Amino acid sequence: MRNFQAESQEDSQAQEQIKRIIDSFNFEELRNFLNQEDNQIYKVQRLRDYLFKNISQCFDKVIIELQTNPTYDCSQLLIFIQENTNQGRRNNYNFRNLFNDYENLFKILEYTDDLHIYDLVFQILSNCIQIIHFDRQGFIPRLLYLEKIFYSHSNFLCSKKINLIDYYFMDPRYQEICNDPIESLQFDLEYYEPTQLDETYHELQRNGRHQKILSGIFQIKKIQIIDDNSTSALELSRNLLNMQTQSFSPLMDILKYRILINRGLQANSQQTKNIIIGLHLKSLNILKSQKEQFVALHIFERFYDDVIGDTIENNNFNLFQLETIDPIILVELLQIESRNNQQSSKRKQQFQLKLLSDVLSMRQIENNDFIQGYPLNYNSKILSESLAQDSQLTSGILIFLQIILNLQLILQ
Repeated sequence: MRNFQAESQEDSQAQEQIKRIIDSFNFEELRNFLNQEDNQIYKVQRLRDYLFKNISQCFDKVIIELQTNPTYDCSQLLIFIQENTNQGRRNNYNFRNLFNDYENLFKILEYTDDLHIYDLVFQILSNCIQIIHFDRQGFIPRLLYLEKIFYSHSNFLCSKKINLIDYYFMDPRYQEICNDPIESLQFDLEYYEPTQLDETYHELQRNGRHQKILSGIFQIKKIQIIDDNSTSALELSRNLLNMQTQSFSPLMDILKYRILINRGLQANSQQTKNIIIGLHLKSLNILKSQKEQFVALHIFERFYDDVIGDTIENNNFNLFQLETIDPIILVELLQIESRNNQQSSKRKQQFQLKLLSDVLSMRQIENNDFIQGYPLNYNSKILSESLAQDSQLTSGILIFLQIILNLQLILQ
């Protein structure tokens, strides 16, 4: 009996210590604790409940802060959630299944002016997409519109469509690569009024679909973005649309994202391009598998078709021919392409072989003791020499081609 009481007391003391760690919400300490193989949080329900209650309270504080300060940096909280919902990490299955603060993630997207925060939120949603119960969640309309906006980048409600490569219209190689080059990017919004896009997300979540009946004379509405950075992107979108008192809607969402892209390209062009392209690639990858889920469940199938329609996958391999693109985004493109189980077209296969040839085209310039390192010359046909020399990219190309080759052997 004494031993039982001693063990019970020790367990109680250990749990109180864990609660103190949770209360402190020191991300590094909590991260290390959750990564332990035998951590008690997932074994004891009241500790699990206590952890996720504290996470929800953190989200509440972040959202209150963002409402008055849209540039507030909540990245540490989101990185913590992203790491613990990542499918490749130990113990993350438990965290991913217990995490349920999706509504708060969308509130963060509503108020933040930081595209990096958009990226982190979407990484979390991407991690959890396979376990979200689509038949029970009311935020599905909002999720689908978010994916549509990311997939379309600035093309949604725009008469002049642009491809991802057009974000690099100032690249030295751009003119020779493009069949229909542009002179500049434009971010004006164009749509027909009346529109269903001004139905609020609250209405869409309640109804599960658009219910506004469109009637009367249709006319083109054009919104020109005039922005002096004196107000938040949300407030500016409300003012431009003359919807100061209306709840958040897809129309505001579309315009807000376009405002942030425009601001981002002026403030930090490379980082903004990386985020836009990354979000496009990830959303396209998710949308393919998502439609199958909706069809299988017989829910939101019509809404999916109304919002998303047919996804058109452009050949983004022409991005490899640019000089000024960040190699990181090309590695991400290869990773997403490698997860596509469909066989590559003949044109893509030829391009893939040229990439391999570029990686293997190196030769030593000279054996000179006065030159440090191992000087190489590249006879590349697609990649610029700086890209051909990037070790992360060349490694990514070799891994990608190995995956493609293995897939083709399986399919034969």
